[in-house]
Amino acid sequence: MKKILIILIIVLPYSMNSDAFFSTAVFKKDREINFNHFFTFDITQYKYEDHEKIFGSEYEKWNGDPGKLLKNEIDFKKISVLVDGDKHNLSLKKFKNTNWLRLQFEGYTCEQAKNKIPKRFINKQNYLDYVSNLSFMSMRNIEFTYDNKNSRVTFFCMGFEVNTGSKATPDVAILTITSKDERPKVTPLKAISCKIDQAKTNINHKWSKMKTNTYLNFFIQDHNKKLLDKRKNYAGNNRIFNDETIHTIQNYKKDKSKKKTIHYEYIIDRINGSFKYKRKDYDPDLFLKPMWGIKDGIIIVDYVGMCEKKTQQKKF
Repeated sequence: MKKILIILIIVLPYSMNSDAFFSTAVFKKDREINFNHFFTFDITQYKYEDHEKIFGSEYEKWNGDPGKLLKNEIDFKKISVLVDGDKHNLSLKKFKNTNWLRLQFEGYTCEQAKNKIPKRFINKQNYLDYVSNLSFMSMRNIEFTYDNKNSRVTFFCMGFEVNTGSKATPDVAILTITSKDERPKVTPLKAISCKIDQAKTNINHKWSKMKTNTYLNFFIQDHNKKLLDKRKNYAGNNRIFNDETIHTIQNYKKDKSKKKTIHYEYIIDRINGSFKYKRKDYDPDLFLKPMWGIKDGIIIVDYVGMCEKKTQQKKF
């Protein structure tokens, strides 16, 4: 009898936690995540119903709160995993025709999260790291992708700092595994410099050559189909973005009491390098006292020129 009790005392705790010790799941609850397994995990070989093959039997279900779902997400299951002893969430997300496996880092800066990833999974050809300078804060962006078989692993992190140097909000760092056709392959920014050669206004309607060399600098973000300005902010909303043409427009609301630029428009021909730029400035004085045939107080300037790809950030 004593022997039976001893056996039960020894075996019972293990049997209660058998999933943790004997599970064949790829990732286990509250255990250190193996990034070799993560970056080589082919999500296309699993259905959402295979969640126990991925997580084991101990997982948290979606509680029905729609506020916890991503756009177009139908359901999810998640577990907590460890990264160097720190707890983070690993979730299997169900969409209409696909599934994602997503690791969300908690409490890390972008740099800290990136440094947890083995360097062999970070390829410079598929890596992006830049800072957008806003008027009152700066925004750090890090993205990279790694392909395995039919799947693509995407690292995305965004962090904000106010101009005083303090953190505005916690950084958001996420690793996501999807099929290759769901996420674009990350590519580095392409720097271009556009020289303005001529300009005309809605005052005299005549083209005139620029008296000084004037340049506008941009960065092309191909995988996200975005044109960035010199401060690495979005230059405007896309009208066209493809391999031949980039056409963006940014409009701002007019304040009838203040001088303000209310329209920026850029057209870049990616084949021959030609460049068109339209700018509209509102002047309340001109609105109150119309002249030069302008009745709405808006001065329009059209510019034309040529763009060239920059092979380095600076000349000196």
